[in-house]
Amino acid sequence: MTAELHGMQEAIEALKSLNNKLERKIIRQGLRAGAKVLKSAAQSEAPERTGLLKSSIKVRAGKRTKNSISVNVATSANDFQGKAFYAGFLLYGWRIGKRSLGDARKLQPANNFFKRAFDATGEQAAQTAIDTWKELVQEETGKK
Repeated sequence: MTAELHGMQEAIEALKSLNNKLERKIIRQGLRAGAKVLKSAAQSEAPERTGLLKSSIKVRAGKRTKNSISVNVATSANDFQGKAFYAGFLLYGWRIGKRSLGDARKLQPANNFFKRAFDATGEQAAQTAIDTWKELVQEETGKK
């Protein structure tokens, strides 16, 4: 995917002017704002019979290391776990029938609504994150 983002360089330079702890806090808040855009798009793309799958889509903090911050948009439990365990089947596809049938089983194709949501709103989510970073940096530099 390619994205054309406006104001990224200015946001990076402004973030570098802050202390490390504050910089990480602002980056995390911006990433969460962008992830919320993806979350709402994924909820609108998700198939709905009971509404359980839509309500299980959450924004969660990803793994943190010394040099990276991540935010995930996923179902509330891992794939094939929790009340909405069937989300994994929808996302990756499955075969119908007993395993002893082998390749004779009918393949049910994947319905990757997360990918469709990302393709539709990925640039908008990134731009939301950048705009949030700019606003938060301006607030912090205005306080000093």
